[in-house]
Amino acid sequence: MEEADAALARALAAIVREHHPTADAAALATVDAAIAAALPTLLAADPVDSEGSLSRADLYRIRSAKLIARLLPPGSLADRGRRRRIRAAVRDAVSERLGGELPASVYLDRGRG
Repeated sequence: MEEADAALARALAAIVREHHPTADAAALATVDAAIAAALPTLLAADPVDSEGSLSRADLYRIRSAKLIARLLPPGSLADRGRRRRIRAAVRDAVSERLGGELPASVYLDRGRG
């Protein structure tokens, strides 16, 4: 695994650990393995490369957020503040993976400041 990919995996695992409501060892034991297993799919290229489609950064952000949502228990994303913090942390992790500041997304950053 490339270092940038490993760093993204560590960042996503840290987000899950930070926002897991119980953070017990049993619940978190499989986080690293689940993220490692999902990473190739998460980083797969978009099969549709047309003008106006989502950027690679958008895809990584969406896929990362969905992965985190699957790893957190049901109901743990009910808090808007928690969702906002996760969204910001995912954006930072993807920005780090892609090697720089991400431009605002037409699709994901509308109405957010």
